[in-house]
Amino acid sequence: MNLYRFTVVLSMIVLKMFVPTTFKLRGVILALMVIEVAIDYVPMPMLDLSFQSIFGISLVHFIQMATLSTGVAVVVSNALKNKSDVTSKVDDIRTEQLETSMALKYEERTYEGNREQYQIPVYCGKDEDAIQETTQQESIIIKHSEKLNFPTSQLQSIDFSSAMDANDPLASFKDMFYVSSSTIYMCGNSLGLQPKSTAPLMQDAISKWRSKAVKGHFCGEYPWFNLEDKVVDIMANIVGAKPVEVAVMGSLTSNLHSLLTSFYKPTPNRFKILMEENPFPSDMHAITTHILSRRDLNKSPQDVIVQIGARHGDHNILTQDILSMISSSPFKDQVALILLGGINFMTGELFDIEKITKEAHKHGIIVGFDLAHCVGNVELKLNEWDVDFAVWCSYKYMNAGPGMPAGIFVHERFADCSVSELPRMSGWWGHKRSDRFSMTNQFVPSRGAAGFQCSTPNAIGNLCVLSGLQLFEKARGMKPLREKSLLLTSYLEFLLSNSNDLLGEVEIITPSNPERRGCQISIRIINEPMKNVNRGLDERGIVCDEREPNIIRISPTPMYNSFSDVRKTVEGLIDVISELKSKNVKEGIALQSLDKSVA
Repeated sequence: MNLYRFTVVLSMIVLKMFVPTTFKLRGVILALMVIEVAIDYVPMPMLDLSFQSIFGISLVHFIQMATLSTGVAVVVSNALKNKSDVTSKVDDIRTEQLETSMALKYEERTYEGNREQYQIPVYCGKDEDAIQETTQQESIIIKHSEKLNFPTSQLQSIDFSSAMDANDPLASFKDMFYVSSSTIYMCGNSLGLQPKSTAPLMQDAISKWRSKAVKGHFCGEYPWFNLEDKVVDIMANIVGAKPVEVAVMGSLTSNLHSLLTSFYKPTPNRFKILMEENPFPSDMHAITTHILSRRDLNKSPQDVIVQIGARHGDHNILTQDILSMISSSPFKDQVALILLGGINFMTGELFDIEKITKEAHKHGIIVGFDLAHCVGNVELKLNEWDVDFAVWCSYKYMNAGPGMPAGIFVHERFADCSVSELPRMSGWWGHKRSDRFSMTNQFVPSRGAAGFQCSTPNAIGNLCVLSGLQLFEKARGMKPLREKSLLLTSYLEFLLSNSNDLLGEVEIITPSNPERRGCQISIRIINEPMKNVNRGLDERGIVCDEREPNIIRISPTPMYNSFSDVRKTVEGLIDVISELKSKNVKEGIALQSLDKSVA
């Protein structure tokens, strides 16, 4: 093989390895090489002479030049194309950023979401576009203090909290729960207390199972077969829904997985999922694993998920920022689903569910909510607000007990959808009730949310849920509970904010506007180790909960917490921090003395 042929073969190898040429171009080069070799080894003097007399160059040399020229043309063409593609992508990115900046006034940042280290984009509003929100907490508590003839200077007194308790129409509800007289329980946001009515209901179910066995499905005060109907009727009132829109089933995260199958319908252009920054981790796990399990999607979580976060220096996400993100390019055309916690588990911020849903629907976006921290805590109108779907647990403010059956909401406009119209993970209990025991293999869903059920309901679990829900009926619904809750949290915030001993020691990260929060007030411990503070509270019989790195959540619950509980909690917090500061001073003095003695 001569040098030329070696060069051409080497060029072909390089082209195949490093240059994305088409098969046709490679075929042209290969054909020219074959012709050149054939002419070289098969003498064709007449053809070569004729070609040279016409074009002034031998046929062999012409073929050689054509081969090399084609190769060079391919390389140059691909180089120019790649440069054009890169330029186009950069221009697209710049255009998107410009569009986002103009429409949203957002800045982009990323964070490592979980162990898989997904770099998920988080958008936050720019500070200069902030809206100052009015603070109302003092007016609420001061208004009530004036009714009781207490000046503002006495709001921190025992007399004031006692007077508030004496005028509390829900004060008697505390006696309906098991709680030690030496304990102040401020942890209803994590696990509600046990109602005294729960154990007898459970015992009756156990006795009926022992004496009636399978007949227990159809006898007694609460037949197991239709027990869920009683639970659903009360639960629907609490969430502002029609009974057909609510089902009691499963657990929160498993229900979320199920409803994602139905309501997340990605297309090539619309496949994004919008979440809040720092959602409850189980929601993030459900979303990321659902994305990975969707083989038809073929995208990673960081391709799909976008998040809205608080502005720099703030702890809470402004409603205006969420609405701007929903309505602006490119998100309004890319987001297929919004999933938010109705109340953020960390900060206690209550999102404006109605406004968010309305704005999303303008752009054809499905909206779902994790309402674990909302149901039984704040007033909801899921049907009126046109929410597409929602999930929640029953063990927080509904006081059903750990792991008891959860709830789902599916708006009535989906009530008559077939499985082909609204795919779902189905089972026999979701089959049309009148035909359930026909044992046909063709699934016909029950109307509404009931059609999403899978397995036989947990009868004892449903009785636990019912026990907690019946207390809401005794309280005459959510309105009086919410009214007391607003007073409790306003009082708690007032005491925290007006204590000189806590100045510079704690920071309230929950919104000041009472309408933007539920029962929970989250505080950031500034100087002392958070775990030491919470341990000190626990030693004093005050039960709160903690979240890393430095947050303590305090949740006065209207059914079983009093205004005196709130006052004692703040007094306990002051005592704990004062003790820790004093201990630090003593240890510092001792350390200085030791240093001097060593010197």
